Amino acid sequence: WQALYLEGTLRADRLGPGEGFASLREAAQTLIGMLSHLTQAEAVHFKDRHPEVSDVFKKLSQFAVSEGDRKETAALLESARWIQIDPPLQIAKKNGSKH
Repeated sequence: WQALYLEGTLRADRLGPGEGFASLREAAQTLIGMLSHLTQAEAVHFKDRHPEVSDVFKKLSQFAVSEGDRKETAALLESARWIQIDPPLQIAKKNGSKH
């Protein structure tokens, strides 16, 4: 997940946010799968020891440029809500409002 996170961040920096989305989506999916095998307390402890976990989800939200990306991101954030990402993230809609 860390390699995917770095790849997504670097691709977005060099080529634009949409180019980093796929790697960050994979990083988020990997994290969710990995953390789902832990208790909530263990998952929160892991997240607290690895602040980049929150960054994966924050950047995923930022890099979701298409409607399809935003829908995927919303589903991933919903499935990761038990990790307690602070602050709770919202996806920016195309017109700038949040949901």
